[in-house]
Amino acid sequence: MARQDLVICGFEQGLLATGGTVPAEFDNVFGQCKATTAQKRTGSYSLWLDYETAGGNAQGDLYFTGRTSTTKKHKRVKFWLRLEDPGSGYGDYCWLWQWGVSTVGLRAQYAGGTAATISLWVGATNYGVAFFPSFPWEGLVELYWLDDASPKAKVYLGGSLVIDRTDAAFNIGATETYIHFGMSLTKGLTERLRPYMDDFWVMAGDAESDTIPDPLPKIVAALPNAEGDTLLFTTHGSSYHYQNVDDAASASKDDTDYNESGTGTDEVEDLYDFQSCASLGIPSYGDIKAVQASCIAKVTAGSNGQPSVVVLDSPYEYTTNVTPSSDYSDGAYVRLDTTQPYGGADWTQPRLDAFQAGMRRGSGASAMRNLRLTSIMLMIAYQELPPHPQVSIPPRSPAQVVGY
Repeated sequence: MARQDLVICGFEQGLLATGGTVPAEFDNVFGQCKATTAQKRTGSYSLWLDYETAGGNAQGDLYFTGRTSTTKKHKRVKFWLRLEDPGSGYGDYCWLWQWGVSTVGLRAQYAGGTAATISLWVGATNYGVAFFPSFPWEGLVELYWLDDASPKAKVYLGGSLVIDRTDAAFNIGATETYIHFGMSLTKGLTERLRPYMDDFWVMAGDAESDTIPDPLPKIVAALPNAEGDTLLFTTHGSSYHYQNVDDAASASKDDTDYNESGTGTDEVEDLYDFQSCASLGIPSYGDIKAVQASCIAKVTAGSNGQPSVVVLDSPYEYTTNVTPSSDYSDGAYVRLDTTQPYGGADWTQPRLDAFQAGMRRGSGASAMRNLRLTSIMLMIAYQELPPHPQVSIPPRSPAQVVGY
């Protein structure tokens, strides 16, 4: 079953920009994904909130799956962080994430020398602070926030609980379904922390027991590499459908090439094959924990005909309805499956290799939407659990006969 309260991001693809690439996996972000940076956890890239080229605040929004509001109270964010100082800073800081003005968030701040702190905030008020074990620091960060009758928040660094606070201030009745993160421009471009982030896992649950998988899954991106079973959209650019939507690493939010539904009254869809697990470097023993189809799309005409993200888990298709805007500012429209859509069993790599995804525009009578798809990718989360070691049992010696 597709999750409407979970989103993952591995920062492996984006728009080309001066000094790096802007991630296009979820939204317009002014951070930079640096190619082949040593500061990453998975794949070739990580998100770097780039103090050098941003010129101002570097920020972005990470939306929950399906772009729908959620009433679930238990919110969790977990990701890998590498925190460095550019070399001349003191007191510079960045927001790791927050839920908008007057809502819950975290801030990292350099304190000089080998010291840096992480603090828990509601709006402009600090509700807890802890030191990173060292600086520079690299590890996993997690925020757990309960917005309920007995509201509380917890912060973990490297798996250790460092802030645990129960306070009415956390009961803010938040309805936002996004994580906002960025940097504050306070002392100029030469005095700003240098944070690298990778393998985001964001979720909301019904109970505190709704936890993020441990160990935190690695997240990679698979791009289309072949035509799928259904090709009913009109191509613009290449005559091969998949080649018009496989440019997530170059120009995924423009109209250079794309596929679109047209304004006919019949239901139409486009499906695509994707890179295999082996080609992405996922080991044969990698345990697939989630698969997210992320689409960059917009509607250029009409108001009828339901748009949806469609996936094919043979022999059946499954859809998640979305409402694309008239431009690409919304970011990605997504569907996420933690198990195989058909049958509900755990993912296997052969099943994922046969998986297809795309978009559909439903049928109608008149004023039909023209759904334009310019990019699609699969975000694949997996745990790299080593296989069980082979135990060699020596052959038994022939039985000895002892005489008396």
